[in-house]
Amino acid sequence: MATDAFVDKIGIIKPHPDADRLEICFVRSSQCVIAKGVFERFEKVLKIEEDAKLDVTRDWVQPYRNYLGNGDRVKNVRLRGVMSRGLVVSLKELEKELAGVDLENSVAVCEALGITHYERPCKAQDAKGNLPPGIEKSDEENWQTMKEHELHLGETALITHKVDGSSAVLYYDPHQDKLEFCSRSLTLKTLNDMGQPIENNYIKALTPYIPHLKALAKNLNEVVAIRGEIYGNGINGHKVNQDAKQPLGFAMYGVRFPEANDDRKRKGRYKSGWHFLDVNEKLGKLGFAPIPTVPVIGEAVVTKELLFELSAKPVSEGEGKVLNGESWSYKAKSDDYCAKMK
Repeated sequence: MATDAFVDKIGIIKPHPDADRLEICFVRSSQCVIAKGVFERFEKVLKIEEDAKLDVTRDWVQPYRNYLGNGDRVKNVRLRGVMSRGLVVSLKELEKELAGVDLENSVAVCEALGITHYERPCKAQDAKGNLPPGIEKSDEENWQTMKEHELHLGETALITHKVDGSSAVLYYDPHQDKLEFCSRSLTLKTLNDMGQPIENNYIKALTPYIPHLKALAKNLNEVVAIRGEIYGNGINGHKVNQDAKQPLGFAMYGVRFPEANDDRKRKGRYKSGWHFLDVNEKLGKLGFAPIPTVPVIGEAVVTKELLFELSAKPVSEGEGKVLNGESWSYKAKSDDYCAKMK
C-alpha cells in the first residue's frame, strides 16, 4: 500500500541553486524544497507525499492550505526550477496530534493526523459496494518514499509504462457465474434502480474482454480478475496527459487469482507463470486475441541510478514507469510530469 505520509530523519540538506531563502532536503529519497534554516540534518520530520488528502478542518493543516490542489490534495511543484515532492512538517507542530502514537507506524500516524489518500470521485449512483473478496485497491508505492532495503536493489525487474487513466477491475467467479465491474476501490452497478443498463466508461472499456475472462476462469476452474487502466475519452484529463486524449480503451497491468494459496500466483507476479503476459499466452491457447496491456519496456537490474533516471524522464514520456519483481512491485513517477499536472 502506498505511503501517504511517514516520519523519518532528514538525510541531506543542500543549498537551492537559484534561491537564497530556500534549501533542498531529502527524506529517504523524497526531495522537498524548504525554507532556509528551519530544519536541521538528521531531524525527524513528517514527510507528506503527493496525492495525500489532508483534512482541512484540522488546525495543523491551516498553514499548508495554500500548497494544496483541489482544496485538500497534496501536489508536487517546482520551486524556482527545483522539484518539491509533497510537504515537510516539523514534529514540534504535531506534538498534540501525535502524542502516544508509534511514529514508526505510518498507518497510525496518518490516522492520527487525518491523512488519507486522494481518490478520484466515483458517481454515487454507480457504486454497489466494496471490491470483491480477495481484490485489494491498486496502490503502488512510489520508490522515493521507500526505505532502501525495500527497493530490491540488484534484482531484475520488468519495467512497464504507467498509463495515466483510472484503475479498473473485471472479476469473474465461474462457480457462481458472477461477473463484476469495479473501479479502483468499488464494485459498480450494471443496472439502475429502474432495471435499465448503466453505461459508463468502466463498463464500456471492460465489456469487450468478458469472453476472454470467462473462458479463462472456466478453463482454470477458479476465480480470476483482470486489472488495468481505462484511459482516453477525457478520463483523468489534463493538458499534459496524452493518455486522456486517446479513444476510450483498457490496458491490462495485472491479474489476480483471489483463491490461490501461493501469494505470487494470487497477485500474478512476474515470472510466477501467472503474470499478465502469461495470461495472454494462456488466452492464445484458448483461441483468443491478447488483451491489450500497458507497454512493456523490458527487463533491467534495479539500481538507485536507474530509479533516479526513471524519475527524471520528461513529461513527454508520460506519468512514469512501474517496476515488477518476482515478489514485489512499485512505481517511479516522472518528476516533470507530476510538476506539470498541478
